[in-house]
Amino acid sequence: LDGVEDGGIEPERAHNFQRLVKYVSDDVEVEHQIIMATSVIDEELDKPEYVRGELSTHEKRTLRFH
Repeated sequence: LDGVEDGGIEPERAHNFQRLVKYVSDDVEVEHQIIMATSVIDEELDKPEYVRGELSTHEKRTLRFH
């Protein structure tokens, strides 16, 4: 999931959406993976078991061209 915040969603609503995706994912009985890009991660989900890769900032972007 990418771009869910592009429409100006408020952080509280973005966090709630992230938690809802996690709760639904927890109930699924098949192995799966969900990839969600966000600029405002919920503290509850900002843990190594959920987060992969590096944090992107304006100075340290995820795509690097050399």
